[in-house]
Amino acid sequence: MESAKGLSARSFGGCDNCRSRRVKCDETRPSCLLCTAAGLTCKGYGKNIFFVSADDPNDNDPPADEAVRFRRLLFTESERRDMSQQLTLVVPQASVSKNLSRIDELCENTPQSENLQIQIGPFGAFRDIERAAGRSNPQTDLEIDWSLDLDIPIIDEPSCLVAREEADGPPSLHQARPSSLASWTTRYMQDVSSSPPPQTYDFSEAPDLDIAMSHLNENPPISGEIRDVYLSVNSQAAFHNSTLLQNGMRFSNNVDLCYYPLDTPRYPIYPSAHITMPVPGDAVFLLKHYTTNVVNLMSPFGHKRTPWHTLFIPHVKSCLAALTMGEDLSHPSLAIFFGTLAMSASSLGQIPTGLGSDWSKRAKLYGRYAREHCQATLAGAYDVPKVAKYKTTLMALLTMTQLYNVTANHQDIDFYLVEAEKFIRLKGLNRPKSRKVRLLHHCYVFQRVFYESICVSSNNAHRQEVRKSIESSGYSIYGIDSVSFVNQPQWHNLSHDMLNLKSLEIGENDLHLERPGKWPPTLYDEIYGVPETLVFFLSCIIRLSNAKEVSAKPQSAGLGLSIARYLDLAKILETCIKEYRQPRHTSTTEKGASQSYSDSKANGSALITSAVESALKIYFYRRVYDVDTSILQQLVSNVLATLTLHQCMGSGYTSDGSLCLVWPAFVAAREAEDITVRKAFSQWFENCARNSGLRTFEVTLKTVEDCWARGEPG
Repeated sequence: MESAKGLSARSFGGCDNCRSRRVKCDETRPSCLLCTAAGLTCKGYGKNIFFVSADDPNDNDPPADEAVRFRRLLFTESERRDMSQQLTLVVPQASVSKNLSRIDELCENTPQSENLQIQIGPFGAFRDIERAAGRSNPQTDLEIDWSLDLDIPIIDEPSCLVAREEADGPPSLHQARPSSLASWTTRYMQDVSSSPPPQTYDFSEAPDLDIAMSHLNENPPISGEIRDVYLSVNSQAAFHNSTLLQNGMRFSNNVDLCYYPLDTPRYPIYPSAHITMPVPGDAVFLLKHYTTNVVNLMSPFGHKRTPWHTLFIPHVKSCLAALTMGEDLSHPSLAIFFGTLAMSASSLGQIPTGLGSDWSKRAKLYGRYAREHCQATLAGAYDVPKVAKYKTTLMALLTMTQLYNVTANHQDIDFYLVEAEKFIRLKGLNRPKSRKVRLLHHCYVFQRVFYESICVSSNNAHRQEVRKSIESSGYSIYGIDSVSFVNQPQWHNLSHDMLNLKSLEIGENDLHLERPGKWPPTLYDEIYGVPETLVFFLSCIIRLSNAKEVSAKPQSAGLGLSIARYLDLAKILETCIKEYRQPRHTSTTEKGASQSYSDSKANGSALITSAVESALKIYFYRRVYDVDTSILQQLVSNVLATLTLHQCMGSGYTSDGSLCLVWPAFVAAREAEDITVRKAFSQWFENCARNSGLRTFEVTLKTVEDCWARGEPG
């Protein structure tokens, strides 16, 4: 391939002649054709080693997992040929099967209690009793019991998962073939990253899948006892019709997924920066479900440039591979790993299947591990020298916010969003920002701004503590915006300022979108399908309404906004919101359903934008002007029509980007007055909760219904 200037590209794997001449080599063995055509003697291929990035070649950033595991061959062509000849000379081809059978026979005839060392040509086998006994010792403090939280009941139905006790007790750890999980996981690591069309796992169609659970004794295990759970899978019947087996993902015959467990009352936060963990037996299944279904709910786009496809999923895959190989992982990486498994298990726990409650228990367990690893991450996040990369730590914090968002745990969302703000302001704003870093910053801001709009405790003790630490650190000078959402807006000519282009510094460091203007490199539209302008308007509404509430307090008399100034700012903001037009999409609410089914990704993004825009107007008039809800019913109907059309576009699992619609659905549903409209909103929330399994839809609906019951508008 020629470069842009017409020069031949260098061939790093070429022969020594071509490399010295800086020309591209065709790498023909044993002599390249280019040297032959030039009348030169090919000097062959040297021992060169360099690592190949597994990331996007057009991206200057290192891979998301920060670990490259692929390398070129170490030996020359002649050396590899000599090695092959030595192997074939030692054992003729006709004797290979005979020698392997001989080794098997010797192994079977040797007592299990004796050490074994057999070598026949290049083949061999050994048994080390001391090592096997060492692996069977009581667990260390770094092990986790993956079974204590999950008591699978005995079910007689053949279509369900069956739990039964083995009469002879569990086999020893070295007999349980722990390497089978590693080989099975390695074989399907590439399959996990694929994202086929979303579908629902139907556990009722999983015949002949047996789980054999064994205990060392019938009493509850004391600390130090080991319990093993073995999952025996019959490949001829298990999950025959399930989407788990799509894209070549098939169980081998009699695969054992071994859990290496121990007691887990509260597992401690380890002081070391890197620790070794066992692999959860359901990790591959949960990761497959996450990449196939859960991720699609977070963004309307299925392309590979979202932060989940670019950063989160590759990192979780790397963690799974490292744990399978027995490598150490840092606390941020383990927080990301377990947080992702918790989201996936939580989704399965809410779907109506026979194992829903078991998945819910598993989700709570993984969620606790993720939280405690994230706490350990925060404990060392500001150490010098740093113990983890900036992106990895921020990904851990964002994973926790995503976990508590889908499980509707608002108290913990507030904590981790505020901690993420602190980490970004102290460690992120003063550094060059690659595209991946900006992706993570956009994820934080999008979640934070929409959360602030419904937050009822915006000035708690934790927020005050974080704000003081940011202001006293000296790093607040890098931020273009104010630390809190309480400061008074400073607009003068907002309509004109909205047309100005932001500088690079303002675009990157205006964290909570306080400054008006356009910034072409923005990524909100690319991630969530929502233009930055709408997120900016929402941030402005929050600041203006917060300033009004502060001014209304008796202790703020004479210090807050005057009524005249408040009305002026409200009128300026109202004019800008009314004049806003979607830059690339026209409103799709009035379009026919047949047209919306074409180019579903673009239309899905347009529907999300339309819903957010209508809900933004509702939020503005209720929060700023406190108008009567009867005036807003047309906007409420627009949001409902958009939600219904978006849900009709979904198939199998649920519509892409449904989580982006929770906020507009919540804002509009609270203002609904007509009984029919309320029922339609309830139906939308129920469908999303049933199809996705995410608890946030269920909890949001309950909050809306409580408002309806009290007769309180939004």
